[in-house]
Amino acid sequence: PYVVMEWVDGDTLATAVRGTPVTRNTLQARLQHAYEVAQAIAALHSRSRRAGNPTLHRDIKPSNCIVHPERGVVLVDTSSMRMLDDGADPAGMHTPAYTSPEVRAEPLAPRLPSCDVYALGAVLAFCLLGEDPPALDHRDVSRRSLGEALLTVGKAAHMDRPDVVADLILTAMHADPT
Repeated sequence: PYVVMEWVDGDTLATAVRGTPVTRNTLQARLQHAYEVAQAIAALHSRSRRAGNPTLHRDIKPSNCIVHPERGVVLVDTSSMRMLDDGADPAGMHTPAYTSPEVRAEPLAPRLPSCDVYALGAVLAFCLLGEDPPALDHRDVSRRSLGEALLTVGKAAHMDRPDVVADLILTAMHADPT
């Protein structure tokens, strides 16, 4: 099976956000972008919406998200998508900052939905920081550094609960997929 997608006009999320941390004026739009990516992933992972065949994207990153002026963020690049039951990923690893630790450790191993969740957390971090997050693993120093950076930009943007948002991102990007 294969998937054919329409051409989607617009800048990539990478182009739209890179180099500019979130501000009070951009906070709502940046959170909306991440929400729209999360909705796309939820639809892919859903058994009921996918006729019993949940699908993994396997390469979620800002350059695979198009910001369309009317439709919002559209997740593109279906070349690495596979049904959950397909097992091993013949493509192996993709962009390190958006690839979960278990995939970096075993690039050809079967993937789980947690891999896409890790990438979603990394995309949300990108939306807030304006830069790729570090590729997290079991080292606490990287997690602390990312958490502090998220708190700093969240406070500067007058986010209501930057600590909750930072915890959510760090949970999605946890080294343990469970």
